This record gives sequence, structure tokens and C-alpha cells, in this order.
Amino acid sequence: MPKIARVLALIIGFILFLFSPFDALAADNLLSNGDFETWEGTLPTNWLKNYSTLQTSSVSGNVHSGSGAVLLQSSSNSTKYLYQILQITPNVTYRLSGWGKISSGGGKLYLRATQCPNSECPSASDIKISDSPYMTSLAWSNLTLDFVAAENAQFVKIKASLYPPDSSETFAVWDDLSFEVLDAPPPETQEDIPDPQVEWDTISSGVIGDVFKLTFSLRNFDRSIDYFIKMLGGQTQSGSDFLSINDSWARFPKVSTDNTGNVSGEIYGRIKPENDPGDYQIGLRFHHGVNGDNTDSGLKTVNFAVPTVSPTTSPVLGVASSSPQISVVDPTFSTQSPEPNIILGTTSANFFFQSPATPSAKKIAKKSEIPWAPIDFLSAGFLSLSAAAIFLLKNRFRV
Repeated sequence: MPKIARVLALIIGFILFLFSPFDALAADNLLSNGDFETWEGTLPTNWLKNYSTLQTSSVSGNVHSGSGAVLLQSSSNSTKYLYQILQITPNVTYRLSGWGKISSGGGKLYLRATQCPNSECPSASDIKISDSPYMTSLAWSNLTLDFVAAENAQFVKIKASLYPPDSSETFAVWDDLSFEVLDAPPPETQEDIPDPQVEWDTISSGVIGDVFKLTFSLRNFDRSIDYFIKMLGGQTQSGSDFLSINDSWARFPKVSTDNTGNVSGEIYGRIKPENDPGDYQIGLRFHHGVNGDNTDSGLKTVNFAVPTVSPTTSPVLGVASSSPQISVVDPTFSTQSPEPNIILGTTSANFFFQSPATPSAKKIAKKSEIPWAPIDFLSAGFLSLSAAAIFLLKNRFRV
């Protein structure tokens, strides 16, 4: 009996093995309709194409397996492809594979995985692009691409591509595409993920309109990501420009974190020159270059004073303490000067009679310590006339 029981157990086990579902043992294919067995019109179900000029059709007699495959037809030299956008997990290893062949017209086939931060996957937001080797065979050939999802990647665009040699007609066939997980790391607990940290410093006081420096260190931020930086509370210097808080992020300075999520640096800023002096709340804002998240530092109070204006020296007019002295100079006739000059001083009155050939006189004030005034001239004239009168009287009495 024991021998018969063992034989029956082996038979039952063999039967269960024959009828067991192999798909349960195989890795899950994350692509929908990767074997191109179902269609909606001229496109395989769940697939999209990048150009309207790409012609696709179902083939049944020229397949790798099953009953259907997709034929790509191109009549221009631009790269054509079918694609699906799938969600992925950062730091997970994936494998993309498929079978293809060139039917006619030359060209190359390859697989591409484009990682992106959102489900739209616009080309401007591409995080990482991975390509398989090219294939030019006329017989069915396998292409395989392994890649690790980036830290900040949330979606991937899977492309089954045809690269035509020129504008002539080119035909190629794809079949049995699969996208699967190769290696998934153990899930991280909340305690394993440190919080982002910002350490920064700047001046304790400054002057309105003067440029000053702000230093910073980022720790535990997203890895290998560009971060744009704004100064809060004033204007950020970018090249020769000073940017306000509402200017586009693309114009501001940026830094890139390393593969540990750390980076240090500095930026410069100022308070608008037209602003009033006083206390200002100064800080920094860091803008994630991919998902658009903002991280602010704490604020610090900085006092800014009015710019110092250097005084200018104004001329001071002084008055001499000594009384003006007046002297009379004998008339002197000069024939060297073509026009007459009368020079009048304040501490002395000097009269120069000019040549009669130039009856119009030009007055030139002689520079002196005490500004000339008309009363000085009148006084000098009066005294001169008095002296002349005394002189004539004396000579008359002598005669």
C-alpha cells in the first residue's frame, strides 16, 4: 500500500503541474495589450502614436507569437513610435523588452523609456531617457532595456520606435512587448526618511540699496535636482539684474543637489534703493526644478539704514577786520593795450587811464579778500578829490 500511495501522489502532482497557470509564475507585464492582440480601429488597444503620418495596422500572418502584431509604416524621415505612459516607483529596477523586425525599406528599431515627473510627460520635463540597442534585422530579434527609476520619477513613457533612413516608405513590425519589475527595494519607513533642512546666514545690519550676501546649506533634499533660489524681503541679484519676488523662477540663480541631496552656496540681494530704512524680514525660498514644490528658510530681522551722504564744501565769504586803505595812483597812459581797463579794488582804489583811441572802457574787478561795493569807490573818489583840492589851494597861496 505505501508504494501504491507514493505512485498516486506522483501522478496527481504531475497532473497539477501540467494544468497550473504559468502566468502566475511569470513576472507581471505592466503594459496593456503588449502582444497587440486587440484593436480599436487602426490602433492597438491602449496604445497611442506620436505622428498622424505614422500608419499602423494589424498583421496576423507575420507575428512572433499569438495571432496579432502591429505593423508600422513611415513615409518621412522623422522618428515614429507607439507609446504608453505608466506609473513607476523611484529606485526600482525595471526591464523593457520586445520583439521586432524590419519588413522593408531599411531603418532601425529600438525601445525607449523616458522618465518624467507627471502623467503628461512633456519633453521639457524629461528626467532621464534610456534606449535599447538598435536593431536592423529582417528576422525577429529581441531587444531588452534595463533601467533604475530616478528618485524624482513618477511616470515613464514606453516607446516602441522606428527610425526611418529617409523619406522613402519603411515598414517594421513589433510584437510581444513587456515591461516588468526586476528588483524592488524594501519600502522605507517614515523614520528612514530625514526631513529636508536649510541652514543659512546673512548680515545683521546693512544700508538701503547696498548689495549683501546670503549663504546657505541644504541637507536631505531630493537628489540630483536643480533648485532655484529667491531672496524673501528684497530683490535677488541675477547677473546684472535685480529680480523681484514675482519674477519668473527661470530667471533666478539655481544650484543642483548631489546624489545625497546636499548642496551649499550663496546668492546676493539688496533692499530696493527707494525703500524706507528700518527692520526687514529676510529669508530664502528654494524652488524644486521638477515638481515645483517650494521650501522656505526661516526669517531673520535685519536693520537697514539710510545711505550716508558726504557733505560738500561751500565757499565762505569773509570780511576783513582791518579798515580798507585807499591810495591814489597817478594816471598812467598805456598804448600797448588795444582797449582800456579800469581795475577797482576794495582795499585800494587804482585808476588806470587808457588810450584815447578806445573811448569805451571795460571794467574788470580785481579779486580780493573783501567783495567790492559801490560805497568803497565813492569813498575813494571823495578822498581823492579832497586831496586834489588841498594841493591846489596850497600852490595858489604860494604864488
